[in-house]
Amino acid sequence: MVARLKLKEIDGKAPPGVESAAKFDSTRGNSPGPDTIRINTLDGVTANPTPDGFSYNPRCLRRDISENAAVSTRTNATVSLLTTHDNIADFQDYMQDIFAQSILFASSGNPAWLHHANVDRIWWIWQNQDLATRQNAIAGQTHMAGDGVPTTLEDDQFFQVNEKVPKLKDLLTTLGGADGGFCYIYQYSHNPLSR
Repeated sequence: MVARLKLKEIDGKAPPGVESAAKFDSTRGNSPGPDTIRINTLDGVTANPTPDGFSYNPRCLRRDISENAAVSTRTNATVSLLTTHDNIADFQDYMQDIFAQSILFASSGNPAWLHHANVDRIWWIWQNQDLATRQNAIAGQTHMAGDGVPTTLEDDQFFQVNEKVPKLKDLLTTLGGADGGFCYIYQYSHNPLSR
């Protein structure tokens, strides 16, 4: 069950009822099964505090990074990904090979999407190395099985609960994409490529 809660960490510890889940395959953490995350609800807090279940409801989750994911995405693999792949098709193929579940089926529909944050950060770094060429770079087909038509910037992107259906081209920038819904950059204290 995914509880929709507004939670805060207190002194670096998760509040009562919040448990971390290291992986979704139930071999670590407390996940009850594949592709699930278990978060216990707090007494007196309903899972959906509004009748429609979709209203603004900020909350924080605590996540762990599994040993396997940490090892397979170590610095040298990430640097190689960022420096040796100058087109989106090669970049995607390599990323999907080294990052466990980096785009497994429908990551955008995943109820606990936070484990994709580093995938987004790595793509953002790659994209910004040559923004003029890479901002709107896409590859692949409309179906994962390989039986679809080539993806275009005009393809609708369905996110299950959104009332608005954006075009792919509107989701490729973190500064003003999604009709202004995206507005973020990633900061880091050193250049990972300078080592």
